[in-house]
Amino acid sequence: MSDDRKRLDWDQYGDVGTGTDAPHQLLQDRFERVLSRESHRIEVDRYHYALYSDEAYQGLGSVSPIADASLTRYVSRLREPVMQRVIRTQLAKLSRQKPKPTVLTDGADWDLQREGEATDRYLWARIHDGRLYSQMQLSDLHAMVIGTGVLYVTDSCGIEVCPPDELHIDPVDAKHGKPRTIYRRYTLARDVLLAKFPKYEEEIVALPPAQYEDVSNSGASDDADMVTVIGMWMLPSMEDADDGRYVLFADGVTLENVCYESMRHRFAIFRYHLAPKGFWGIGLLQGLVALQAELNVSWASRQEAMRTLSAPFVVMERGSQIVKTHMSDGIGRIVEHNGPPPQIVVPGPISPVMFEHSDRVRAAMFTSTGVSELAASAQTPAGLESGKALRTYADIVDQGIADVIARREEQVLQLAEIILDVAETLGPSHVARAVEAGKLFSVRWSETVSDRDAVRLRIQPASSLSQDLAGKLQDVGDMRDLGIVTDPASMAELLGNPDLRAASSRSLPERMRAAIEFVLEHRILRRGEPVMPDPQWDLLLCARMGQATLLDATNRGAPEDRLDLLRGWTKECAAMLAETQVAAQPPTAEGPPVAPMTPEGMVPPTPAVAPDGAGDMAPAPVMQ
Repeated sequence: MSDDRKRLDWDQYGDVGTGTDAPHQLLQDRFERVLSRESHRIEVDRYHYALYSDEAYQGLGSVSPIADASLTRYVSRLREPVMQRVIRTQLAKLSRQKPKPTVLTDGADWDLQREGEATDRYLWARIHDGRLYSQMQLSDLHAMVIGTGVLYVTDSCGIEVCPPDELHIDPVDAKHGKPRTIYRRYTLARDVLLAKFPKYEEEIVALPPAQYEDVSNSGASDDADMVTVIGMWMLPSMEDADDGRYVLFADGVTLENVCYESMRHRFAIFRYHLAPKGFWGIGLLQGLVALQAELNVSWASRQEAMRTLSAPFVVMERGSQIVKTHMSDGIGRIVEHNGPPPQIVVPGPISPVMFEHSDRVRAAMFTSTGVSELAASAQTPAGLESGKALRTYADIVDQGIADVIARREEQVLQLAEIILDVAETLGPSHVARAVEAGKLFSVRWSETVSDRDAVRLRIQPASSLSQDLAGKLQDVGDMRDLGIVTDPASMAELLGNPDLRAASSRSLPERMRAAIEFVLEHRILRRGEPVMPDPQWDLLLCARMGQATLLDATNRGAPEDRLDLLRGWTKECAAMLAETQVAAQPPTAEGPPVAPMTPEGMVPPTPAVAPDGAGDMAPAPVMQ
């Protein structure tokens, strides 16, 4: 067995630099072999990129004869880019789906629930800071064009899109879709590499400029001063094994060589369609290539027919002695002739069959992908006006890509797990910050779940309401008529309109509700502070929200000391309400005093004899 094919012994290849004990030369040889095995996939992806971008493809001849023969018939440019319309329509549909990972802690003890809530906020902070949903648009486009979209988590828990053509995987290793080793060849600015690895300044300065390769040309570029580096991730053979490895190397130098302990790669994968075997997915464009090529041929035939057959021409009898120069476009011209006069013949139109064929091919491109031509033109079928009808229509449309949406949600779950893996390496004191509902919040990693095995991640269920405001108004109105939602604040929250949210947040009732919620949830439940209601607040609202929070905290298994604080809050609200109502009653000349009104759900106070018999006292109302 040759040295470059034997099992890597990291005790032997456990160093960095340019020495013989650095693994760059061995890994470079392995990478070149992987690259040669993936040559057909690389060339097909380059062609699909060119086809979607409507650029001339010039990659033929650079790969094997098999790839060359399979791509020759598709080198022509697009006449009518229907595949672009189809892909953009699906991309817009997926962009409305914004899956959010959440920590499942139902049934867990109180401490684990609080840690789960902190982990939820930490994940949202990372997602918000990394602009996940903007990044997913490019990842989704990659998946539709070449079959696979990739998101990468950086060493600082950042999120970035990884072009799939930068990843290279041995087809044998990836037969079952879960490769142990992944290579990534990408470019970095030389200055960035020097700042990160100043120890190897001489080797980095000597690196050749990166080869710029795209769908139309290739060559070296000195202007951008970019260099090519290759990263290799090898997963451990099993849990707690020390044979996992991450190596970053370039031409002639190993820059980084560390143990890789995670059982997950740093890449979150989204495959538009699943392939029967292998790592890479099947793109939406792949099923449209043949139809687009046929549409190109149809358009070309019509154009050729228009150019060669549609021009008018003159017919004249032989021997008619007509001077050809007399045949002009001048006004009042005289044409002398013998026999029948000359005739101008205008050929008939192109055969309608050619247009019908093009229309059938175009329609097949939409129907085969489950996209309607109306949706591609941002139109809805006639007669669909109500929110219920629009929602039903949207559900029917989404059923065709339910499996695609599920795989996209799985990519977000993968990403969340990877973020938590990387966060564990950053230490307990690091903080994630983000903005939610117009408020800045921060989460320290030490506040999150300490035992990852005790919780599970899931995708938060998406809203089933209509997407547009008119449909949401009708949906919320229907729920109000059925008695499902009666609170105006809850209805405004369901609408989710930014203008309405901004206007309501400035209103006094909404500010009062937000202040009470902050005291109950953060100061009492989270911090355990003994806080009493302010007499200037809406005491009836304080009592109702306190009762609701007490019931919720009881169901969630909150500690008894926090429940006692909430009981004290509600009792104090009832007592302050009773005093306010008694003070507001006019004095009566005779008759027994009128019992004060109490908030809904509370027992009115009853007279009681003081311990020393000095008089009566009225205790604060208690909860039923």
